[in-house]
Amino acid sequence: MTAGAGGTVAVELPDVVRVAEDLAAGRRDDVDECLRVVLAGLRERLGFDVTFVGELVGGDRVVRAVDLPDGSDVLHPGLREPCQDTWCARVVDGQVPQLVPDAREEPSVQDLAVTRSAPIGTHLSVPIRFSDGTVFGTLCGFTHVPDPTIRARDLGVMGLLAHLLARHLEADRLPPAEHGRTRDEVVTVLESGGPGLVFQPVRDLLTMHVLGYEALSRFDDGRGPDAWFARAALVGLAVQLEVSAVRRAVDHLPTLPDDVYLAVNLSAAALCSADLLDALVGVDMSRVVLELTEQTGVPDYDVLRSRVALLRERGARVAVDDAGAGYAGLQRILEMSPDIIKLDKAMVSDVADDQARQAMVSALTWFTRRTGATLVAEGVEDVAQVIVLRDLGVTAAQGYHLGRPGPVGAGR
Repeated sequence: MTAGAGGTVAVELPDVVRVAEDLAAGRRDDVDECLRVVLAGLRERLGFDVTFVGELVGGDRVVRAVDLPDGSDVLHPGLREPCQDTWCARVVDGQVPQLVPDAREEPSVQDLAVTRSAPIGTHLSVPIRFSDGTVFGTLCGFTHVPDPTIRARDLGVMGLLAHLLARHLEADRLPPAEHGRTRDEVVTVLESGGPGLVFQPVRDLLTMHVLGYEALSRFDDGRGPDAWFARAALVGLAVQLEVSAVRRAVDHLPTLPDDVYLAVNLSAAALCSADLLDALVGVDMSRVVLELTEQTGVPDYDVLRSRVALLRERGARVAVDDAGAGYAGLQRILEMSPDIIKLDKAMVSDVADDQARQAMVSALTWFTRRTGATLVAEGVEDVAQVIVLRDLGVTAAQGYHLGRPGPVGAGR
């Protein structure tokens, strides 16, 4: 935190994120105070006049916490209104954009009384979703007059904070016994050295030579890795579980041919953790690709770039996931200057028959050539996709047609 004008304390965004992370990890139980700090820091950092958390309860929206200037009575904790009368429910349903630059020009909210009665200029709102997809409510902020400095990038900040708050709120709803069982399950995996691993080959599409392997986590109980990492997040152990998978993966490097790389998946939080640096001590980083998979946004690209620069100095390369899947993936490409760009499997699935997808792939191929990056297509399932991707200039890919995940070094 830094001192602001008149001796007041200005809350920096990293402070806000740390408080939210502490709350999500169960290191703090003063929920109301943490929400206040998060909302106050968010309001100050993004220049909002009002920030609040709204909970959807039955057919109503209830204000769970709010931060706004003294003397204002626009919203207050406990305020309960029918969902049909609120922006929150319409954002969750997709009827209203998450970013509205000027409420006066947004047709989807002009029938709401609050749009006319409350001074709403620029409005941002993101759903707070639990790991099973259930929506708790929304994290919202708005200005009284339109503010052109609030941009789509700020949705990344909102999204990350909403994700962290969701982790705490969901864990808070777990019965104590279930919370304990979940934590015990994750701790057992950690004590065993981390999740099991399989390795999927990445091939050169011209020669079919294996360029590298992506390490993928697997668990013995049949639940998928997404479910396991979501449960680990509920008990504050997601980063530890990710790092344990990386530690186990790099142990296999000596068994791989010298001319292939090993790709490991990491969220932004795990990539920036001290535990990761410990796991990579003594590792030949020139053969490691760090694949950034976080989809909730990155709160501070300066911090992330600093960590990436440190690991690049040791020879590591960086990949970003989900190119073509939306704004967040493209934002990471522009911010991170990656060495490898992963073309999302949703773009690959119909590429043989869809001219729009072909145009997107062609544009990304041109972009990677201009920037010196490599484009890797994910989810290649048949020979028709291989042919079209080759014709569009894609030189590397992975997918079941090219090699299923299996034991280390399989599929050469």
